[in-house]
Amino acid sequence: MNILIVKALAYAKINLGLQICDKRPDGFHNLRMVTQSISIADRIIVKKAKHFDINVIGTKTITKKKNIVLKGAENFFAKTGTRFGVEIFIKKNIPIGAGLGGGSADAAAVILAMKKISKIKLSDESLFEIALNTGSDVPLCIVGGTLSVEGTGEKIEPLKPLKNCKIIIAVPDLRCETKKIYAMYDLYKKSNPSIATNGNERMENLKKCIKLEKIEDILVNTFNDFEKVIKCNAKGFRITGSGSASYFFADKKSYLEEIIEHTKSQGFKTFVCEPVRFGVKLS
Repeated sequence: MNILIVKALAYAKINLGLQICDKRPDGFHNLRMVTQSISIADRIIVKKAKHFDINVIGTKTITKKKNIVLKGAENFFAKTGTRFGVEIFIKKNIPIGAGLGGGSADAAAVILAMKKISKIKLSDESLFEIALNTGSDVPLCIVGGTLSVEGTGEKIEPLKPLKNCKIIIAVPDLRCETKKIYAMYDLYKKSNPSIATNGNERMENLKKCIKLEKIEDILVNTFNDFEKVIKCNAKGFRITGSGSASYFFADKKSYLEEIIEHTKSQGFKTFVCEPVRFGVKLS
């Protein structure tokens, strides 16, 4: 049976741990991260068509030429040696420029949808190669859930799934450009070469807390090296990615509303979500 249309949910992610390691000769940084998929999701429709087109609803800042989804589609065509028409419709719900991985999630969803529509058999290795060539966070968005990620996104290991809890996301009226934030961090390191980050120890402590499923201890042990150079988080919240969004866990309903009101009073757009065990859901 021919598949003419695929619908997808592309889930956002947060960084429970983000350690910036050495800078590589190619200009990229090696990272150690723990990431968690969350229930905020962009809605995507991919339809088989006579031509190729991308339509983004919900923002005017993403153009067809500057869209990681286009890069993912081109990488899919290059790897599979195929070329066919699809219309892609993206309804943005994940805040842009917030460190929540919205663009990477969209690219992951479209790559998987094109694989389903084309019925091309791809090994996990080939799919992973397409994803990694598209963007460092695209592979982790394909796998989803609770993950340990290293290098530039090429080393992924599933961790024990985070138990159900409420996650409050606070988004300021500010967008962070990843390249600029990395440049700021490089300058910081150059000016402070002797500062120890104890990143390896913090990462292991975080993973132990995840294994023990203690939400309060997990939040206490979250960390993000970018917080040395950016201060856009809500009070008591942890920044995700290179910003600008930050998050807080609430495992008790009694103070959930209080946290939300407190965050809104600081001028943040606020979302309440939950951890999910997948990065993309196709239908």
